[in-house]
Amino acid sequence: MISSTLNKQFSEVPEVVRRYINEKKKLSVFNKETWLEFGVSSEVERLYFSFLNEGKFVAFMSGFVKQDGLYGKIFILDPRKGGIFLTKGKDPESINFVINEITKSCKNEGISLLDLRYQFLDDPSFLGILKENRFKIENSNVDLIAEIQNNFSDQRDGFSSSRKSELAQAIKNELVCKQIEDEVEYIDYFYPPYESSMKRKGVKPIEKESLLKMFQELKDDFLFTVVLKDEVPMAAVAFVKDEYSKSLYYYYSGVDLSFSKLRPMEMTIAWAFEWAIDNKYKYFNFMSTGSDIRSGVFKFKKQWGTFPGNCLSVQKPLTLKSKLIKLLLFLKSTFL
Repeated sequence: MISSTLNKQFSEVPEVVRRYINEKKKLSVFNKETWLEFGVSSEVERLYFSFLNEGKFVAFMSGFVKQDGLYGKIFILDPRKGGIFLTKGKDPESINFVINEITKSCKNEGISLLDLRYQFLDDPSFLGILKENRFKIENSNVDLIAEIQNNFSDQRDGFSSSRKSELAQAIKNELVCKQIEDEVEYIDYFYPPYESSMKRKGVKPIEKESLLKMFQELKDDFLFTVVLKDEVPMAAVAFVKDEYSKSLYYYYSGVDLSFSKLRPMEMTIAWAFEWAIDNKYKYFNFMSTGSDIRSGVFKFKKQWGTFPGNCLSVQKPLTLKSKLIKLLLFLKSTFL
């Protein structure tokens, strides 16, 4: 729980954030005195923290620290999970304050590279501030995002004719999409279609035990869904819920191709849209499609009434070693 020394600062945090912190029993006030106070797992340190400038609330967001084979310790600030400057502080002074505090704290913690992932939904001016702070754009992907309507009928009007047809087919096939509350029960539903999808793509799947640990640690942030027919899992999606930006993210997913003609993924997505409508969410984010707008993934996600938004990874090396690695990689890509 929150230490008594933080109670005064904590009172400055808006009610919606205070309620969130109380529910999770996790808080790190990110200022000169504090780096982080919790959140260790076998693979990453997950951070939820608030920023206070002279005792005044500025921002609340999350990120994580992970080990990288090339750079060592990397801090990834992930505004998708919690948003950046949720209620205040989009002015340049507040943004610069937060970036400076992140940079100083990362250096003190021996982190070699700062990687900020940012979704440009309505704040493109943020990129200019990052450039002023010597962040470099590493890559750009396209996120496809659907705006949530007042009812499913209006939402469905934005779907392409093929998506409407395939959704009707899924309903005719009597598929059922279920929400699973218990993460231990869910992993047995989720893993078979997920593993099947990863192997089809030629990608090594995350180990079942590691996924379960993550689901357990972050269970409040996930919406666990699975499509069943006669209790056989055909497709599963673990969506991420962002209460602050009111966005639902299409995160971990899998589909058993032997059932693909029954259209289980279409049923899952339609169910998630209905959930988002019922819970007064604003956006359904299908996440990255890569930069190739001709790809099948882009076309599939585009057909759900989405609009494109750029998601950038901007990085800043913090140690001499990481700066040299960046320089060598640049020289290699330019001259070799």
